[in-house]
Amino acid sequence: MKCCGGSCCRIENAVRLLHFVLTLGILYILLTNENSDLHKAWQSKSLYVACLFTLLSVSLLLYLLASLMDPGYAPYCKESVQSNTKTLETKAESSSGDVVSASLPPYLDPYCRLCHAHQPLRSKHCYACGRCVRRFDHHCPWLGNCVGERNHRFFLLFLGCKFALLVWGVVLSWSAIVPASALLTWLRLNAVVVLCLALVLATGLLVGVLFAYHTYLMLSGSTTWEQASHHRIPYLKDLTDVSNPFDQGCCWNVAAFLCGRGRDWQQLYVTKTKMLRPSA
Repeated sequence: MKCCGGSCCRIENAVRLLHFVLTLGILYILLTNENSDLHKAWQSKSLYVACLFTLLSVSLLLYLLASLMDPGYAPYCKESVQSNTKTLETKAESSSGDVVSASLPPYLDPYCRLCHAHQPLRSKHCYACGRCVRRFDHHCPWLGNCVGERNHRFFLLFLGCKFALLVWGVVLSWSAIVPASALLTWLRLNAVVVLCLALVLATGLLVGVLFAYHTYLMLSGSTTWEQASHHRIPYLKDLTDVSNPFDQGCCWNVAAFLCGRGRDWQQLYVTKTKMLRPSA
């Protein structure tokens, strides 16, 4: 991901730093609390601690990958062609298996006037990044980056690892709570741990929902942008018989998702929506 060096980049770096500080800070609190299961496991040099630190390391690595890598920026056009006014000739297989040629509507090969990039099908211009992103899903302020064709898989894996880590954090935080008969005494003994528990629990619920939703997107071959803006996306809003022309079945959807790049969405779209017509 390119950095402009402005206030936007400073905010993104601050969010990344906050993520690391909160993650490692809560770990430190639970590790140094004598009542927590993590502290006891650390003292006994249990494999339990090694597993936790491995999961934590993988989670942070996936976060950095999703946050810092190119999400799939569309290439700049070498020439400012007016793609919206020209007629494209293409070839694809019809439902009968014959190869046919036809004219495609302009939105199948548009030219972005904002960043001067060629916009493949399913790409969208992100105003936060100032670039068009292939198979655009959304711009994530948590990552400080777009989620697109190249990093969506790492984002989903990060959500899965983070959710497992947060569930583990809830269990460890609960184990660190000291029972007391008086409320004020209980609060004095557990104030920091309860704060950690509340933060981990709230974040865990959010991450769990996101993980489930993005797993559904992977299995269905869709994106957040297409789900939320189906009614106003040019290549989706007029479809009646095909709600999602990019759905190839769970197995192929997962394969395309994990591959990360290179899928010819335009050919798939034209074939599945039967937009090609035999030439006269």
